[in-house]
Amino acid sequence: MRDVIKKHLDYVDGVVFDFGGVIVKAPEGDWGLYDLCRKYGLSRKAVDEGNDKYRRLFDRGDFDCRELYRRIFADNGIDLTGSEEFFDNVYRIDSQGWMNYSEETLETMRELKALGKKVGILSNMSPIFYHEFFVPQAKEYRALCDSEVISSHHHIAKPEKAIYDLSAKEMGIEPSRLLFLDDNVKNVEGAIASGWRAEVYRA
Repeated sequence: MRDVIKKHLDYVDGVVFDFGGVIVKAPEGDWGLYDLCRKYGLSRKAVDEGNDKYRRLFDRGDFDCRELYRRIFADNGIDLTGSEEFFDNVYRIDSQGWMNYSEETLETMRELKALGKKVGILSNMSPIFYHEFFVPQAKEYRALCDSEVISSHHHIAKPEKAIYDLSAKEMGIEPSRLLFLDDNVKNVEGAIASGWRAEVYRA
């Protein structure tokens, strides 16, 4: 188990894990999404900036993948009207980037359960990704969890305080006795502001 978790073990009764970047490794530099977007005139930097701007709303369930990328391209002066081939491929390629599951994280969850700690998942995740990819492919991780809070199920997302409060309630543990692990600094800061212990953790 990583030292970043060990230092909190005497002070927490549960550990909650993010999905992207924690349960699965973040997409590497050769992510096919960048190549696809580049064919339609959008740089890797613009893809990243657009996801930073709009991804949370997509993961809240406010709009679908088509609208996510329509907005990103529109911000860069590119009209995707008539580009059905792009829309046919972008969701599949985007999703496949988040399929590299971390065995180390799975083993950490098992170790925590063996120590009598509760384990949970708190993730910003779109409804279609949840049903088509997460549920069928993350069975071993989900089986270990005492709580699972997904942003699009509640139309709230990290780093909003309400989603940390909901996760703590579902875990049945006071926020001060919970540790949250996320690869996004803003989400870690949101947890701390909500009374949790939290650390940046990358698979």
